[in-house]
Amino acid sequence: MSKALLQAQVELWNQTFSFMKSVALAVALDLRIADAIRHHGGAATIPQILAGIGISPCKLAGLRRLMRVLTVAGTFTIQPPETSSGGHDEPIYKLTTVSRLLTTSDDDGETSASCLSPMLSHVLNPF
Repeated sequence: MSKALLQAQVELWNQTFSFMKSVALAVALDLRIADAIRHHGGAATIPQILAGIGISPCKLAGLRRLMRVLTVAGTFTIQPPETSSGGHDEPIYKLTTVSRLLTTSDDDGETSASCLSPMLSHVLNPF
């Protein structure tokens, strides 16, 4: 297969699956994941995020997949679990500059003037 043909296939797959990033972002906005992470000091494990957003523990696997997509998209970063005996066994998800724009309040509890969540929710609404 030629390099040009392979690149064309990559481009088509990227275009085909790019909607997943916006769907994942819309779900993250609805669940207020960035706020849940911010409430844990800007870094949280999946169980902490799950507790912070108030959804059923049976949704843990789905939340893991969602966070994987959001991490690949650059919305959040991930710190792999530590392998030392005193470390944690869960990866830690951290806010990025991008995800800080999704938090609805700042560190003082005041409504954040830079929050883009309402506008993005409107744009991503599938009406």
